[in-house]
This record gives sequence, structure tokens and C-alpha cells, in this order.
Amino acid sequence: MTRLPSFLVATADEYLAELRSHLGVTEDPPGSNCQPFSRQLGRPCERWCADLLVACARNVGLVLPSESASTIAMADAFKAAGLWQTGSPQPGFFAFFDFPDTAHHIQHVEVIEEVHADGTHTDIGGNTSSDDAGSQDNGGGVYRRHRSRRYVVGYGRPAYIP
Repeated sequence: MTRLPSFLVATADEYLAELRSHLGVTEDPPGSNCQPFSRQLGRPCERWCADLLVACARNVGLVLPSESASTIAMADAFKAAGLWQTGSPQPGFFAFFDFPDTAHHIQHVEVIEEVHADGTHTDIGGNTSSDDAGSQDNGGGVYRRHRSRRYVVGYGRPAYIP
């Protein structure tokens, strides 16, 4: 049996380590949506929460059901692949959010780093702000966030290796 090289597959821990290595990266110039993740993917400066997750997945060899910059399209791909659920999140799952504002659809995605018993989780996300005072889905940086599950539409489960 041929074993695939380790760079072609990833564990949740490897993926989370890759995401952590980018904590604190911000747009340059501020407010421009220009950052290295969209650039790595050959995309223009754009809303980039999904671009962070896709670029990091490529860096560790994790294959996602979608590499779209659209959070709606990405969520739909997880659903179509049978990798979608609405409860029981785990570290490494993609959390898709609909925040309370004028947009009434999935508008942001982050990756769960830790699940807490109180109904919250700690996530790593791009194009968010460092706290609740700033924009949650166009905030300009890669930050670790403590999030309530109440704004989560559902969770995508990437196909990690054990």
C-alpha cells in the first residue's frame, strides 16, 4: 500500500496550528481588504474570511468541499458533501455565522479552536475585529474570538485524517 506524503493530508491540529501562525495579520492598508491570503489564491482584495481558511487549508494539504470566497457557497458545498451539522461542534469545524444586522444570510466563517460547556466556542477567523466593538464580518484582521453559538447557522466538518 502506498502512503500519501504527509503534505497532502492534514489533521485538525495541523490545520489549527497553521491558522494560529497567522494571528494578528491585518489588512494593508487598513480598511482595504488587501491581505496575503487572497493574494496567495490569485484573488483580488475582497472580503476574505473564507480566503484565510482556504489558503491555510492549501498550506497543509487539507482538501475542502469548496474554495469559494463566498461563505454561502462554501456552506452549501459542505451540505452537498454531507459534511454539515447544526450541533455538537468540535475543534477544527468551520462555524458559519449570520450576525444580527441587515444581512439575513450566512456572512462569515471561522474555525473552532476550542468548545466550551457554556454554549460558546473559541474560534480563529479572518476579516473580523479583535473585539465586539468592531465589525464582526469585515473587521480587517486575523483574531481569536470567543463566540456564542446563537449566531451560528451550522458547522462544516472538514475531512481531516485521524
